[in-house]
Parts: sequence; C-alpha cells; structure tokens
Amino acid sequence: MAAPEYQPRDPTEGPLHQLLRHSLEPYLAARHARPPPPFVAKALRNYLSCGVLVHGFARFRCDDCAQSRLVALSCKQRAFCPRCIGRRMADQAKHLVERVLPPVRTRQWVLSFPHELRWHMAFDHDLTLAVWRIARRAIDAFYKARAQRTGPPGHHDDAHPGSIMAIQRFGGALNLNIHFHAVYLDGAFVSQSDGTLRFLEALPPSPEELETLLAIIKARVTRLAQQRGLADPDPDRAGTLLLPGMGELYSDGVTNRGAWRVRNHDPCDPNAFQRRKAHDQGFDIDAHVTVRAGARAELERMVRYILRPPLKEKRLSLTPDGVLLELKTPWRDGTTHIRMSRDRFIDRLVALVPPPAANTLLYGGILGANARLRHQAVSYERPGVLLTKRAAKSSNPSRHRNTAWAELMRHSFGLDVLACPHCGGRMRHVATVLSAGSIRAILQHQGHPLPEPRAGPSPPHPGDTVYEPDEAAQAELFEDDITQVPTDDAW
Repeated sequence: MAAPEYQPRDPTEGPLHQLLRHSLEPYLAARHARPPPPFVAKALRNYLSCGVLVHGFARFRCDDCAQSRLVALSCKQRAFCPRCIGRRMADQAKHLVERVLPPVRTRQWVLSFPHELRWHMAFDHDLTLAVWRIARRAIDAFYKARAQRTGPPGHHDDAHPGSIMAIQRFGGALNLNIHFHAVYLDGAFVSQSDGTLRFLEALPPSPEELETLLAIIKARVTRLAQQRGLADPDPDRAGTLLLPGMGELYSDGVTNRGAWRVRNHDPCDPNAFQRRKAHDQGFDIDAHVTVRAGARAELERMVRYILRPPLKEKRLSLTPDGVLLELKTPWRDGTTHIRMSRDRFIDRLVALVPPPAANTLLYGGILGANARLRHQAVSYERPGVLLTKRAAKSSNPSRHRNTAWAELMRHSFGLDVLACPHCGGRMRHVATVLSAGSIRAILQHQGHPLPEPRAGPSPPHPGDTVYEPDEAAQAELFEDDITQVPTDDAW
C-alpha cells in the first residue's frame, strides 16, 4: 500500500475562519463601551492569519527537481485554534510519553467544581492554582497511604507519587467550564537500599474512598473560598473583577439554571454510578480510566485527550442567521446541535482565552521540575532514556524542545511531508518568507489564489434535534458530563 500523500488544508475555507473574518470586527465595534482585554482581541485577530499563506510561510525545496512546498505559519495561540492547539496536543503528548511518563500503570483523575467557583477560577489563575494544590495534595496523600500499607510498618514512609495535570476551560457545548484532568502514576515510587527506585502499584480507589477524598477536597476548597471572600459569589460583581468587560461573558458560560435543574432534579443514568466517581453539591471526582503498564499507544491517546482543543471544526457550520454547533455526545433529551447567534458564539470563544502567561499544564510530585528524584523516575525501566538531574543548557538559547514539523506529521499521521511529490526526493527548508512583496510574488508565481473565499450557509441534517438557547439566561443549557468520554474517543 502506498504511503498517504500530504495534502495541505486551507483554513480560510473553514466555517470558523469565515465566521470571524466577517463578524469579528462588527462584534468588537459593538462592544466598544466595554471592550474585551487586548490579549483576547489579539487572539481572535491572530487566528485569521493562522495557516494562511498570504501572512507568511516556510519554503521547502527539493534539491533534485527544484519542486517547492510552502507551509503557512501558525498563530501559536492556546485558546481555541484547532490547528495550533492540535499541534501542541500532539507535540506535548509525544514528549510526555517518550521523555517524562515512565512505563507504569497510570490513572486519569477528573475534578470539577460548582459553577460559581468555576466562574471565579476562569479569570483568577492564582485561585485555580490554589484549588489544584489542594486537590493534588489530597490525591498524593491517598497514594502515599496506599504505599505505606504495603510491607512492614514505616518501610515505605518516603513514597513519592507523581502527576501531570491539564486545566481545561471548555465543556462539550463550547461553554466555559474550568475543570482538571490529571494523569497520575497509579501508585508511588519508593527508595530501595541501593538508592534505586521501585514502583508500587496501588489498588483502585473504592467508592467509599472516593467519597472521603472528595469530602476532604470540598472542605478545604470551601475554606479557601471563604478566606478569599468568595463564599457567596455574586455575578453582579462582574464589573469589578480582574478582567474588565469579561465578567458577563464568563457568567454566561458557567452559570445557567438548566444545568442546575439537571443536576438537582434529574438523576444520572445508572451507568454513571458504576464508574469510580463521587459527587457532592457541585464537586465531582472521577478516577475510572486507567492505562496498563507499558501500553504507550493507549497512554498517548489519554494524554492527547486531556490536551485536546475545545473545538473540532467539522462540528461547526454556518447558517444564514447564526451558527450551528454539533454536540460531541447527544444530550439525554436527544439534542444533537445547538443553534446560537454569531455574537453569542464569539462570546464563547472570548471566554475560552486564558489569561496571559497562565500555565495550563502542571507537573506534580516526583514528576515536578525540581523534584530530587525526577531523573530516576522518568528513566525508570527505560534503558534508552538516560537523563541527568538537570539537562545541560543549550548553546543556542533560541532552540526549544518542540518536535520538528516533519517529524510530528510522521509520528501523528504517518505522513512524510518532506518527500517530493514530483520525483520522490527529499525536501529541505530554504527560507521563511515574511515580506509582503516576496509573499505575493512567490504565490503568484506558483499559482496560489490570493482572494479569500466567501462564507456560505450550511443547513442542519434532516432529523437532527436542534436546541436554541435563551440568549439572556441560557435557561436550557444542559450540563455536559466530562467524565463519561472514553480515552480512545476522537475529540
């Protein structure tokens, strides 16, 4: 079977690009009295240049036949761009599996919180980090207790758990939903007499243990909220909060009466209670999904899942009067799509943009950057990985660890993007073109069209159940269950 051929995609033909190209500036103009923060407007505008050749590209050339290939530059945002976040997802997952996570059994822990708390965590990154520290210490204590009960008393008191946590800002309906996805080593490392490490697998948590663990997290987080004056969050205070002009958008994404009704009056399906999870007044913990030791492909799928983009563009379509968003998993009432105005859809994109310099991937325990035994843990039972305690500084300070584009495409999709489609030779990078005059001359010479296509409506499929949310109160937006999606399910 012939290897698949690389076919670059034009993002300007996609519905997300078309929507923002025609609606972004009118949206920002309509909000001139209370504009979104500059970093939000910058993320929205930068998306329109992502993957578009007229805004710059890298040029590759075949030395045998002089055939050229142009690769458009990216916007490198961390909010909603499917192209950039998809690349970051694949790159980070590859790095974590190959260089960080040892081949031991792992477990995914998912934690979510009451809507009012999520609303504050959305723009207060210090609060988000404080809540995660509470949750991580509680789960670490669980694994340490498991290890200490193995062997003679006091023999494993130095147990070291490890974790990697991703902060996700989105729900299944592209609503703002701050929650944590953590990949934990399902056990703990202990030191042996010869100075080496040994990994002790932990027994799975029982439903009673999860309820106890959740009660500890709830009590500590509630105390933290009280100390910060958040015991009774008031959405009307939005104008005085950290990001002026953003409070009402975060509130629309988090607080809604429909989710409250589902959570309080409509019990979960029986299958939900067969999982390893616990729930208490908006606090939720799930520890059902595991990956066995040595299953590296399955582990990479799990890591990709916790790092996935909020939006897959094929689930988005434009209509003459708005936007139609297909749900990843239909709601229990049969709803498959959500219809909203274009401004409301941009509102949701705005709420997904994280604050500048907010780290959304956190290492904990023995996998932490400053952990004394980290170098032994990441090389555990991996003879090919010989890491020193601290990597030597590169002689080139601009060099980073990101996987090369060609290698990442080969790893993720099996595509050899440096194979010349004309003669089968090898292509090499010859230049990065940023000058407007040079860009236009090269594109015209190679026959690339310069005008951008126009948006076109895309009606829903007959038989689909479409939900039209209340623009004012979001009164019928159901809560999506973020813990019920298997790790091998494509985002």
